[in-house]
Amino acid sequence: EPIVYLNETSALDPSAAPAGRANLFAVVTGPAEHPHLDWAGETRAQAQAAVERAVATLGIDVAQADFRREQTPTYFRQRHGNFGGSLYGPEEKARPFSGLLPLLPDDPHLRNLRYCGGAVQPGAGLPMVTLSGRFAAERLP
Repeated sequence: EPIVYLNETSALDPSAAPAGRANLFAVVTGPAEHPHLDWAGETRAQAQAAVERAVATLGIDVAQADFRREQTPTYFRQRHGNFGGSLYGPEEKARPFSGLLPLLPDDPHLRNLRYCGGAVQPGAGLPMVTLSGRFAAERLP
């Protein structure tokens, strides 16, 4: 079962949605494009069902949505050039502890090269990417 992150921006900023409505943003963790995954069909439907189950626990009926936008790994590859549609960089086996942690910021081959971004520790999300950039800059000589 994937992890589903939910954020209702209109809870703190009522102008984010029309009166009496909500603006709900959901992110589902999932793998990038692989030959055995059908992001245009079954895999997408499974991710959609996971979001619907998660929001249903909060008493929200997704069927009542006025608008929805789905972004699959195929979208991220085509629109933003993410390799294989991955949000988090290299495949899991290239990351510490079998993919549980993002990559380390230090390049193992080039002494003064530091990495930052969603695929690098401390991880994804704008606050974490900003921290990642700061950490990389602080490590430079």
